Amino acid sequence: MGIAWIIIIFISFSLFIDKFLRKWFGVGKKKLAETSGKNVDRWGRAIIASIYLCTFMSLH
Repeated sequence: MGIAWIIIIFISFSLFIDKFLRKWFGVGKKKLAETSGKNVDRWGRAIIASIYLCTFMSLH
């Protein structure tokens, strides 16, 4: 159960930092159009998240 709390805290902290830095530097999020580039972006994010989670879980 402890690892779940660490993950939740890490994600919350990351989202907070993201919002804070975007406001600090005045940068908005860019929207990707419905193109093949958006699909590649989604697949890339899913692959990176999967690798991260597998690596993270294998270390413990």
